[in-house]
Amino acid sequence: MIIDHISRWREALGFISDEGQFYDYLCKALQCFPDEGAVPLGNKGAKALVSAYTPGKKETLWEAHRKYYDLQFLVSGQERIGWAPLKGLTEEIPYDEEKDIAFYRGTGDFFLFRKEYFILLSPDEGHQPGLFTPGQTPVKKIVIKIPVAHIR
Repeated sequence: MIIDHISRWREALGFISDEGQFYDYLCKALQCFPDEGAVPLGNKGAKALVSAYTPGKKETLWEAHRKYYDLQFLVSGQERIGWAPLKGLTEEIPYDEEKDIAFYRGTGDFFLFRKEYFILLSPDEGHQPGLFTPGQTPVKKIVIKIPVAHIR
């Protein structure tokens, strides 16, 4: 996992191929939040998932993906997020290849995820996004799904 502020994007994520197009997309989203839904980014399978919601979940099952890295970015608001190495979790709901997701049980760490920060999560990391915080406010979030080939 990598977590950092958008101002340190190049130092933290310069190793990702085509990272410039992801950065440009997020900078535009800071100026004018895009419509909710999925948006293709480039021609190599990356996509942005745009959403707006009020986090209300308590701790839940961990999720993990195999085909994509998750690059999560908060345009506004804040939420708690959980993180755990996948090797320390136990699979609860088997991997669904079509949805690229499996769910796990176990323990991990939780922290506050704030606006203008990003988190890069790899396929060997479980996460619990969208968790409630006291004084919760609405969130505008973009998750860029980056195919594994962009990073390896």
